[in-house]
Amino acid sequence: MSETSRGLPRWWEAPLTVGLVVALLVTVVVLSQPGERTQVSVSCMSNVSQLAQCYAEAVSEKRFDPTLHGSAQILSWIPPLQPGDERVFICPGDVISLPETGDEARPYHPVGADAVRRARGLGSYAVRDFEKFPVDPKSTKGQPILCDRDGDDGRTNHHKGCIVVAFTSGDAQRMTNKELGIPDGDPIVVGPDSPSPLLRVFERP
Repeated sequence: MSETSRGLPRWWEAPLTVGLVVALLVTVVVLSQPGERTQVSVSCMSNVSQLAQCYAEAVSEKRFDPTLHGSAQILSWIPPLQPGDERVFICPGDVISLPETGDEARPYHPVGADAVRRARGLGSYAVRDFEKFPVDPKSTKGQPILCDRDGDDGRTNHHKGCIVVAFTSGDAQRMTNKELGIPDGDPIVVGPDSPSPLLRVFERP
């Protein structure tokens, strides 16, 4: 099992050039698009990019289980989550806070397969319902696997006029209302009731 399959990719432990390339790519993607250009967006894109890479490793190492849902699915990509890495679950544009105590962090570190399966509602991100919407392994186009949860109601946006989405290709994108087919000014809704087909594949908490 590779180092990243035991936890999140640690760019500072990889060759310096890898870390520089990743940071540069994330920054270029953010600054090349209109709208919000803040550290909040950069941090969120970094989070979902790392998680998308963990997903790719889980699939390649045949650790992926489509019957897991919500936070359980995400946690299964990165067993075990390392202490301090809980921040990758939190979009800085969300109203929820990073865990500050051991008790607050404990739900992010379930012990055993049953505990992992029961993990739900952790953090800021919604995951694809892989049972209802399985990924097409033959597709050459990136398919959405993770995005901002947009609150318990699925419509409290973390970012003004856009949402951050991660794809099977391993990249993260800021997608605007226009790109999602949602009228300007309307909330970006995540889940089965979304007006955007791309966002209907995601589960609600």
